[in-house]
Amino acid sequence: RVAITAGPEIPYAYPLYKVHKLSQEQIEAKTIPPVRLVHATKGGPLYRLEKFVSPYVTQISRKYCEEEFILDTPDIISQINSYNKETLKGASRNLLLFTLDVAALYPSIRPELALTALEDALNSDTNFSQELKAALHEFTDLIFRESFVTYQGEGYINKEGIPTGNCISRQVADVTMHWLLFKQIKGKMKNWSLVDLWRRFIDDVLGVWLGTVRQFNLFVEQLNKLAEPFGIRFADQQIGKTVNFLDITLTLDTYNQIQYRLYRKETDARNYLRTDSFHPHHVFESVAFSQMIRIIERNSQDSTCVEDLMELKADLSKSGHNSVKLEEIEPRAVVRVLENTHGANRSKESENADNLVFSVQHSSDNIQLKKLIHELGPDIRRICGDIRVIFATRKHPSIGNRVVKNRQLGNKAECPQKTSQKCSAPGCKTCPVLFDLDSKIMVNGMELNLDESLTCKDKHIIYVAQCQQCRAIEGSEDTYFGQTLTPFHIRLNGHRNKFNIDDRALYEHSALSMHCYDVHKDTFSFDCFKFGIVKKTKPSLLDREEARFCAKFRTNVWGLNRMEIKR
Repeated sequence: RVAITAGPEIPYAYPLYKVHKLSQEQIEAKTIPPVRLVHATKGGPLYRLEKFVSPYVTQISRKYCEEEFILDTPDIISQINSYNKETLKGASRNLLLFTLDVAALYPSIRPELALTALEDALNSDTNFSQELKAALHEFTDLIFRESFVTYQGEGYINKEGIPTGNCISRQVADVTMHWLLFKQIKGKMKNWSLVDLWRRFIDDVLGVWLGTVRQFNLFVEQLNKLAEPFGIRFADQQIGKTVNFLDITLTLDTYNQIQYRLYRKETDARNYLRTDSFHPHHVFESVAFSQMIRIIERNSQDSTCVEDLMELKADLSKSGHNSVKLEEIEPRAVVRVLENTHGANRSKESENADNLVFSVQHSSDNIQLKKLIHELGPDIRRICGDIRVIFATRKHPSIGNRVVKNRQLGNKAECPQKTSQKCSAPGCKTCPVLFDLDSKIMVNGMELNLDESLTCKDKHIIYVAQCQQCRAIEGSEDTYFGQTLTPFHIRLNGHRNKFNIDDRALYEHSALSMHCYDVHKDTFSFDCFKFGIVKKTKPSLLDREEARFCAKFRTNVWGLNRMEIKR
């Protein structure tokens, strides 16, 4: 019941060491790995603006870059499978795979070029209004221009590139690279016709080359020459029948079909969560299960899949996993991959289907129930039409639910029942003017309930004040709803200070003191009011909650909330 609010945070920079770039010999020699400086801007002054811009720029960037865009490894595998099916390739054609990597992408992107590319992407979009597009462009400019970080107590602003790590970095980088490659360079390249496939994951490019290795080297040389004025340089290229891309190794077979298998770096220690660690038992099984699924999905051939699974089981056994249990998990992983593949194939058909959702408690019987519904799918569709049955499993009880939030752990017979919202602190001036919890508070004919868990020391709350002298008079205006960011007893001190009948500049600044002056001038006193705490909420929702209570109990029409006071 405690509202956890996070205040603003100062953006900072931290080094991200690229250990994966080192070889085994370099690691043994304790070579310092390359460093990428990451901007941690979460919670910073511009973070909320970044969160607003991010979904719009994401949608625009994916549509703008759709001819080359890669989301993740499953996405590139899907695109490779489509490429293999749609393209007729004979064994006689000399195809080669290639990869390219942009050196230091984010520090190399000039903000002015990024904004130019974003403007082109916005102009090509037809879904958003011109006002929104202009706002997105202006907000992105502001985010880049005012970006700063702290490091070791000192503040720094960007001199080169765009920030690495904020909410729109990847989207803007995608847009900039696509604009550079396809709007500025492609038309000037002589050998671009030799590129049969071009896919890009941020700064990593995968493609299929129709020419020779020498022609490819000349292609990269010309590409870098044209990209140099924009500050971009392609490096670390690979070309051949086999290349490594993301976490898969791609190979052209004798029929020029692209095959793939899981790629592991030489420096991969292959250490998994040890079974003698203090984790729930299902976690260890989940580790093995998920890793097997990952291997099966990232292997296009059964032979390589079997090899990788054998290596995985050996590595898991070294971490304490039971070999017999691993053999039992493997068939389940295969079935899950087949189900996922089948589900992906029919996902487009199910997009327009109506969903019939059943909320069920987590149980081991749910698996059999889902299988039964799946088997009866054709019969269900014949009876109910184009419909999809979904089981929404309720969250299984966790340690937090069992211990922290379990009310049954408290013995109500032994715990004293709260009778008020008083903090009972010595000398507290607020406690005497609070309602008891058993008091019946009527506001314009409606009963108001107080939150028994709160006290006068709570903050971020909605409170009620009711004049006890007017309460006995039917039809009188007697109730006021207010809000406070500060602890409630401090807010009441502010009201109390306004009760000075000799100082008009004070009592005109409070609806409560103004009410007493207008109606009870002879007994002008703060003590004629009783107070209660109605609700605790987030600071950002205080205005909305106060307005809701005023509207619900009509105190803005017939109550003290309709009074105009001086600010």
